[in-house]
Amino acid sequence: MIKIEVLSEKNINGGNLSDLESDNVAWADVVNPTKDELKIIGKLVGLGSSDIESLLDENARPMINNLEKYSVIVFSTPLKEESVKPLLIFISKSTNDLITIREGESRSINRINSWKVERKVTMFEKGPTYILFRLMDEILTTYNMIIEDIDEKLGKIEDMIYSEENHKEKNAEKQKRQDGK
Repeated sequence: MIKIEVLSEKNINGGNLSDLESDNVAWADVVNPTKDELKIIGKLVGLGSSDIESLLDENARPMINNLEKYSVIVFSTPLKEESVKPLLIFISKSTNDLITIREGESRSINRINSWKVERKVTMFEKGPTYILFRLMDEILTTYNMIIEDIDEKLGKIEDMIYSEENHKEKNAEKQKRQDGK
């Protein structure tokens, strides 16, 4: 599914593919792309649909590359479910657009989409590079939240282990005292 948002007269409106070639600031977010959608985006950014598919492979390594019309960033991002998959980010060199392509729901993009309109307008007014920075910041925030969650779970596991070890030590000492009698 291709969702296009465009800044127009101090508001964010739904857009279409032609907005990606205009001077308006536009963000196309492509979720679970079909073969036809990959062909459309591929033609726009100057890559074959099979090349885009290979960049979406979960084993694709993060990278930054320059194409003729776009710069592309491949970045692994946490999805809504407990997995990490590549997020492709294309930023235009000549127009004011940004294209994201992903398989699965992104917590980071969902947070940006939940912002109040005024906040999103402010982000769009600063251009596609600023949208990219905000997106990267949200991705890093998501990673940080995951790390904090893991740290909390590890703390509970450590508490259980030390509690068991302490219990075993006390039992061992008790046994020694009983054996010594």
